[in-house]
Amino acid sequence: MNHTRRELLIFSGLAAGGVSGLTGSPALSPGTNPDSSEGSAQPNTTADDRTADGSTVTEEQTVTELSIDFHDWSWIDEFTESDITDHLELVSDEAYDDRSLRVDIPEGESDGASLHYWFDEESSEPEELWASYYLYFPESFEVTDQVGKLPGPAGTYGAGGWGGRRSNGRNGWSARMGFRDTESDEIGLQYYIYHAGMDDEYGEFFIWDRSLWKGQWYRIDQYILLNDPERADGVLMGWVDGEPAYDHRSIRFRTTPELRIEDYWFNVYWGGMYDSPRDNWILFDDLVVRINGDEG
Repeated sequence: MNHTRRELLIFSGLAAGGVSGLTGSPALSPGTNPDSSEGSAQPNTTADDRTADGSTVTEEQTVTELSIDFHDWSWIDEFTESDITDHLELVSDEAYDDRSLRVDIPEGESDGASLHYWFDEESSEPEELWASYYLYFPESFEVTDQVGKLPGPAGTYGAGGWGGRRSNGRNGWSARMGFRDTESDEIGLQYYIYHAGMDDEYGEFFIWDRSLWKGQWYRIDQYILLNDPERADGVLMGWVDGEPAYDHRSIRFRTTPELRIEDYWFNVYWGGMYDSPRDNWILFDDLVVRINGDEG
């Protein structure tokens, strides 16, 4: 079933221009973490959501494509393709719940993890996506004057939109998350975007309004709605523990309807231009990816 642009915006709770319609259901919105420092972040489990225009969106109107708790190694089979898995470990120490996924980035290296969930091999490629995961940077994490990449949606099609392959609106795009130095004790967050309006060969940083303390668990929520190919009206949003952290509604990801959301890219990568300055690691837990039920 095809949707008009307005129908998609109403579905996501954005039609009236506010993020208030995105609070309530884990299918559509971030949960609330009353105290990240105690690792007690739990998603809101309300069954439905009141959108900004007053209509109700239920959890049944979305399709859960991925739901991974990382309790055992069966999780890796949920991904369609696993490129880089040498630095993965399931650990109990400092875990969010029972066991969590630890991604190591050894000193002098850049690769941590690279796994793909290809939508066309599992269902169909959507234009709208919600994703969430829990994220933990240890006290020992060192990112001075550097940046790195974290999981997010993409549509590179092996042609453009990553690795210095400039997007032109027809070859590909990507919207991975990222971490960065804040010149303080906190870790900054950002989207790292390859989009049709970019000027350089490498992606552009879209900085979030929230940063993270080391040694604490946080819930990260992402939302993307691809633009109408004839307009710069793509939407990217983000939350940290249920609090709005990023909101951009005028992105041109593509100029052709052939580009959609090709995959969810579970990517952890150091850089930028430099390798990890020491043995660094990051913990992940409770990854959930959902799409519009009428697109799946």
